[in-house]
Amino acid sequence: MPSSMTKIPRYLYDIGLNKAKDIYCTSKVTSAIKGFDLNMFKRDASILYEEISRAIANNNLSSCRRDVSDKVMQELKQEQKRRTKNGWSRIRWNLSEKGVENVSVVQGRMMATSQDLTNAFAQFTVRFESRQEFGAYDDNDRLVAGDSEEVGANLKVVDHWVFERGIGPIHKTNSRWRLCARLIVEE
Repeated sequence: MPSSMTKIPRYLYDIGLNKAKDIYCTSKVTSAIKGFDLNMFKRDASILYEEISRAIANNNLSSCRRDVSDKVMQELKQEQKRRTKNGWSRIRWNLSEKGVENVSVVQGRMMATSQDLTNAFAQFTVRFESRQEFGAYDDNDRLVAGDSEEVGANLKVVDHWVFERGIGPIHKTNSRWRLCARLIVEE
């Protein structure tokens, strides 16, 4: 912390610095992506959230291949193997009729491999609140995890996912938002 800032408590300094990083990231994304709008991004992130979640539940990871990073795809495949090993042969998953009820961008960050930002990436951490129904079934169609089908979408779920997109000049033609991490956040 600069010596002129020593009278400001550290936590206030950190809050201000984090807010400045969020604003910097949003402004860089806005200038790099024609027509970028944070509300439209949140809508698109909600769509990706539902599509990726549905692909996971249906054991159809190939359908979300373009929407996730290599690291996330590897994690999803490992999760799928663990579920199969634990006797889950089918998953029933749905969002409530309202879909994702609340979406908020909680953090924005820029990543670059050089000072000139030619290979820059933007990352937004997004918080999703929803009501979901979930049930896992074995080979005999017995419920082994989750709620029975009669209960409906009553499980309140809060997820934090990180989406990234290349915004440097080398990414201008073929860049899209994709999931690069799913975070575990204690609330």
